[in-house]
Amino acid sequence: MRFKLRNGINRKGTVVIFVLFVIAFASSIIINLSERSVNSYEEVNDVYLMNQAYIYGKTAVKIVKNLIEDDDFKEDSRDDDWFNIPMYPLQKGYISIKITPLNSKININDINSSNDSLSKRMASAWDGLMQEYEFNDTETTSDFLKDRIDNDTKISPTGIELERYDYLGNTYQTKNEKLSTLTELTLINKELYPAMKNHFTVIAEDKQININFVNENTLKYYLPELGFYAEDIIDYREFNDYTDVSQIRNAAPIPDELYVTMVPFLTVKSSNFYIKINVHLSQKDFYYHALLKRNQNNAKVTKFFKGTNKDYF
Repeated sequence: MRFKLRNGINRKGTVVIFVLFVIAFASSIIINLSERSVNSYEEVNDVYLMNQAYIYGKTAVKIVKNLIEDDDFKEDSRDDDWFNIPMYPLQKGYISIKITPLNSKININDINSSNDSLSKRMASAWDGLMQEYEFNDTETTSDFLKDRIDNDTKISPTGIELERYDYLGNTYQTKNEKLSTLTELTLINKELYPAMKNHFTVIAEDKQININFVNENTLKYYLPELGFYAEDIIDYREFNDYTDVSQIRNAAPIPDELYVTMVPFLTVKSSNFYIKINVHLSQKDFYYHALLKRNQNNAKVTKFFKGTNKDYF
């Protein structure tokens, strides 16, 4: 089992996690009292549970925000407090929090970037992953995807501008805008979303990916120049964090010229985070989703909503 002592253990992180536990305990008592007083009013109780779950969700986001703001390490890694928030038991359930640095994945909307080289790199990554997952129909090609994202003034080879299609009994028209959530991939092919959710995001990032979090296939297809070394780069993280991009040369014998070319695409820090919260109360699940943007030592919640058990970003 991997164990690594990081200097300056985050005391504030421990305190705010304890505060979450206290709030959870207090709220559980309130829920219990409420259930006794409105036992014959199931609908009222359901609404009350929704309100309690919402409080938990908002509290969890505040906890994550504090932990990320308090993180003063020069790298973001899987050893950080914010990445290792444990599941908390409640009187009649639990709360779990999953945090994903969004530059561990690549922005699918960049396939229509005005930066031609980035657009081509994204198209190549998409087509490579389609082949990896054995999607071989016309509707899953990068040209087809680009036509769904670009505006109607841009004509691509597959020419699906203004196309209408049926989904779950309803008729839709090609969006011709950037994807807002990853779940929109389901409209192209119902198998795309579960296959691609760990490789792509829809949130604008620069072209850099965090080598402490990126998975092997994302790295291999986004940066095919490093494909031969991708497995070694990922395996290095089993016992080490990357505190600097240059340490990929400790993981693999990357030539000088190639390393210099790849440095602009790599980082060990993250600015945008996706928070997925599952509140389980009285055998009911509630899911909340949030986006958080960090700027130096400050963090701002840019989106918060109730959703389903999906990875939206």
